[in-house]
Amino acid sequence: MNTRYEEISFPSSESKRHESFIYWWDISPDRKAEIARTGRIRFIRKDSGHWTDVAAEDLLPLLTPKRQTNRNRRATGGNWGIKVLGSSPDELVIEEPRVKAESWIRIKVKWEL
Repeated sequence: MNTRYEEISFPSSESKRHESFIYWWDISPDRKAEIARTGRIRFIRKDSGHWTDVAAEDLLPLLTPKRQTNRNRRATGGNWGIKVLGSSPDELVIEEPRVKAESWIRIKVKWEL
């Protein structure tokens, strides 16, 4: 891992790639508690190194049980999916099961390098 990321004192998460969206991160319940404790999280685009910081106060209220997915439910109780859609590269969207992507909650972000 790049030392630039090892020096941060709050959680960070590197993206996964998928065909229907550009970037994807999963937030587990344990990670949610860590974000609350540290006050923010850094989302990192693994392929380019671009990153954005999101304040806990902006993200955590959106991570509700209704938006928890079935991914990793047995191990963690279910993760929250955070994605960047191809149509909205400067927004993080909060996945919501059984709801169309156009209706997902969005957070405006600015990517840094």
